[in-house]
Amino acid sequence: MVYILLFIIVFACILIFFKPRKLIRKLFGCILLLGGMYLALLTGSTSSLILPGLGKIALGAGGGAVVGLGTSLLLGTLGVATGGVGVAVGLWGMTIIGGLLGGVGGTTSGFGFQTVTHPLVHWIYWLPLVLLGIYFLFGGKVNEKVNTHEKKEITNLEDSE
Repeated sequence: MVYILLFIIVFACILIFFKPRKLIRKLFGCILLLGGMYLALLTGSTSSLILPGLGKIALGAGGGAVVGLGTSLLLGTLGVATGGVGVAVGLWGMTIIGGLLGGVGGTTSGFGFQTVTHPLVHWIYWLPLVLLGIYFLFGGKVNEKVNTHEKKEITNLEDSE
C-alpha cells in the first residue's frame, strides 16, 4: 500500500512540474479522485456478543424488589393453601421474590449481538489522493500559449545564430 502511494505521489510530482497535456492531467485527476473516493467508502463490520453487566442485573433486581414491595403493601399478606399445607408470604417474601424475578429479567435485557461498522482504509491514505485528483481536475491550469510562445522564441534564437 505504501509503495502504491509513493508511486502516485512521484507521478503527481512529475505531472505538476513538467506540465503535460490537459487531457492526461484530467484523466489522471479523474483516476485519483475516483480511487480516493473508493478507498474512503470501504467499510467493514464487526459483530460481537454482548453479555449483560452487573449494572443491568442490579437495576432489574432493584426494580423487581420495588414492585414486590409495592404489591405486598397494596395486597397485604398472601396465603396459598394446597394439599392441606398453607404458606403465607409477607412483606419480605414478596420483596425477595420480586427482586429475584427482576434480576432474571435484567440478565436477559443486556444479552444480544451488536454490529459495528468501521472504515477499512485510514484517511491519511485516501485524503491525499482526493486532493491531488481535485487539483489535477480543476486547479493548476496549463497555459499552452506560453509554452508555444517560448518554443517559437527558442527556434528564432537558433535561426539567428
